[in-house]
Amino acid sequence: MSHFDTYDFIKNLEKSGIPENQAKAICDGLKDCHDASDHVSKADMECLESRLERKISDTAHRQTKVIGAMIVGSITILTLVDRYVHMNLASLTQSFWS
Repeated sequence: MSHFDTYDFIKNLEKSGIPENQAKAICDGLKDCHDASDHVSKADMECLESRLERKISDTAHRQTKVIGAMIVGSITILTLVDRYVHMNLASLTQSFWS
């Protein structure tokens, strides 16, 4: 994280011909402006990236589980329908031809 050295800033302003009291006022104003601003550090970005990766991973895991459950359910339903329809067709055929 970068650090703003107010002492060096004031000394540089004084070297350029600005009186000390004005240099301090400029420095204070700049510091207040910086403190009031919304800035994002590299650490903030890394934390956000880590959280997003974790959420994406969790979402992918949940989706995989849901799709797996849907496949198992579909196979189960198709198997039951196949057995039920096959048995009914066989009994209907027997009763029809008897």
